Amino acid sequence: MNGTEVARDLLAPIPAHATTGLSVVSARDGVGVVSMDPVPSLANVIGSLTRAA
Repeated sequence: MNGTEVARDLLAPIPAHATTGLSVVSARDGVGVVSMDPVPSLANVIGSLTRAA
């Protein structure tokens, strides 16, 4: 069974997936494959906690 669309629909209401760039590539027969393209501010945790003056 191809559950890719179902997996995407389940993930959509969760705000954290958009912040981290998480997306469902495929979901089939109980196995899910995701990709993550995080925003640049997540690459530098310390920098993301500080504000520019």
